Amino acid sequence: TVPGRIDLSAIGLPAGATFVDHGDGTGAFGWSNRFDPPGPHGIVFQARDSLGRTDQTTTRVVARGVRSLLLDRDPGYVFIDGELDFFTSDDGDFGAAPGSTNHASLVFWNRFTTTSWRLDFASPPGEALGVGVYEGAVHPSSRGPGQPGLLVSGIGPWCDHGSRFEPVTGRFEVKQISFDPAGKPAAFWATFEQRCEGAAPALRGEIRFNADVPLVVRAPTHAGIVEGESL
Repeated sequence: TVPGRIDLSAIGLPAGATFVDHGDGTGAFGWSNRFDPPGPHGIVFQARDSLGRTDQTTTRVVARGVRSLLLDRDPGYVFIDGELDFFTSDDGDFGAAPGSTNHASLVFWNRFTTTSWRLDFASPPGEALGVGVYEGAVHPSSRGPGQPGLLVSGIGPWCDHGSRFEPVTGRFEVKQISFDPAGKPAAFWATFEQRCEGAAPALRGEIRFNADVPLVVRAPTHAGIVEGESL
């Protein structure tokens, strides 16, 4: 039996997603979102012929934002090797540790080495962690009234030295932050500057976890047109 026209549809589209049936046996799926929620989403694509017969397939879609870690140290900062490191999802796995609305913990595991990094950002006691600049940061476990917390640590020699009260000073700026229902960061973006034991050399960097994708649009500074032509 000739099936006739094939109608295509999508079931279970996440918020902001669309599916267009072109009418020729093909369709187009599109999704413009801000990575919240990122998924995974099980989307069912269905085909129905003129006799009412259907066939389906399920596709798993995950929309993640930018995940990257930049580490840039001053000469003399002895707690990591090298001066500049930049990691993305191609280099390892990024994750978020359970926390609270006043403490965000991000982790990175390098799949090519035994290196891992943990980054802790905390607001002053009694305050929620939000977008903004946090000056005068100390070790998260040493916070007093009005003091934010910061600790960037990894395997091997690092600022914490295994003691949660090791002197740490610094500052950080949270550019984007949201939490999931379990209290883990769903999206996070921050820059930071950390000094250990009162030393002058600093570790600077940036962490992006499911952060918004940077979009830069540039227009020409000038254009030439013919008289009477629309610009």
